[in-house]
Amino acid sequence: MAGGALSGHTAELYSNGSWTLTSTMKFSHPGTYAALLTNGDVLVFGGNLSSYVSEFYNPSSGAWTATHNIAVNPPNGPLTLLRTGEVLLAGGQSGYGTDALCRLYDSPTNSWLLTGSMNQARAVHTATLLQNGQVLAAGGPVKNSNGTFSVLASAELYTP
Repeated sequence: MAGGALSGHTAELYSNGSWTLTSTMKFSHPGTYAALLTNGDVLVFGGNLSSYVSEFYNPSSGAWTATHNIAVNPPNGPLTLLRTGEVLLAGGQSGYGTDALCRLYDSPTNSWLLTGSMNQARAVHTATLLQNGQVLAAGGPVKNSNGTFSVLASAELYTP
């Protein structure tokens, strides 16, 4: 567990029925998303719209390392580990409202790259890796032009 609304810099490990504090994250990530990387590290992103950095946690060393800065005002959406080892950031909430932009995190180069946008901007949605390698994004609210929100009853597929 990493981040949180009240203590966005803390992280804890769960093992054998108990929680233990681990080293402090470099950046605040209240409401964060996380993905387990193929090398065993954990990629953490989002939560704080003023924090455009992500970081990863190495469980062997207990150290947090910042990744490359993602961009100006990126969306805060779910992270999904793809079969390629890249991590998909699919849409989400940004300072501008609900976003359809998608990015890929490439661990070997420690960088975020733009990839195709979603057909429908959505936030607080699920993004699930399917057996065929595609990612199913489903549900979530979208911010309307009048400032209200509508809940989406739709889904779409991302093909790497």
